Amino acid sequence: MSAKSLTANHTPITRNERIRLRMLEREKSEASPLQIPDEALPQVKQGLDQCFYCGLFGHRFRACSQYLDYLPRYGAHPMHWRLLENGSFYEITAIWPSTLDAELGQPWSWSLNRLEGRNDEHLAASSVTSDEVFYDAFESIPTAATNNTLKALSRSESFDDADGEGRSNVFGQPSVQMTSSSMVPKLASPTIEQGKIKEAAAQADLGAED
Repeated sequence: MSAKSLTANHTPITRNERIRLRMLEREKSEASPLQIPDEALPQVKQGLDQCFYCGLFGHRFRACSQYLDYLPRYGAHPMHWRLLENGSFYEITAIWPSTLDAELGQPWSWSLNRLEGRNDEHLAASSVTSDEVFYDAFESIPTAATNNTLKALSRSESFDDADGEGRSNVFGQPSVQMTSSSMVPKLASPTIEQGKIKEAAAQADLGAED
C-alpha cells in the first residue's frame, strides 16, 4: 500500500491522542535527555532553572511568587516540557524558540500554538507576519529582559474584554476597556441646572415684592 493511500485513509488524530503522544515525547526525554540545540535561548544554555508555574527563568515553582500568591499559572502544559542533558526541564519553546521568543529572550505561552508544525526533533522556524504589531511594540526591548517586566506582561495576557466585543491588545489577547460607562460618573444636565437657577431667582424676586 502506498504512502499516499495511507494518508488518504488516515483518521484525524483527536486532541486527547495528541496530548498522549506529546506526553510520550516528554517521557522519552526523561529516559534519554536531549542535547541542547544551538538555537536554544541563552538561559537554557546557561542552565538556569525554568519555573513550571509561571514559565520564567531563575527559580523553581515552589519559590515562585505567583505560585505563593495563588495567581493563575502561565507555564506551559506538562506535555510541552522536555528534559535536557543539563538535568533541567524546559518548555520546548525555550529549547526550539520562535523568532519572537529569541528576540525577547523568554518563551511565551501563546507561541505554543505554533507547535503543530513541529516534528519530533525540531520546532520549525516561525514567521512573525501575524505578530507585526507585537514585534513593533517590543523591538527595543533587550534580550535580557527582567523577570518583573515579563511578569507584568504575562499578567496582561489574562485580561478580559470588559464589554465582550473581542478587542485585542498587542499580545493578541482580549483587552480591558478602561472607559466603560460604569466607570464614568454621571453629570447633571446643564439645562436642568440652569432651570433650577432661574426658579430660585424668580422666588427671590417674589419675596422682594412682598
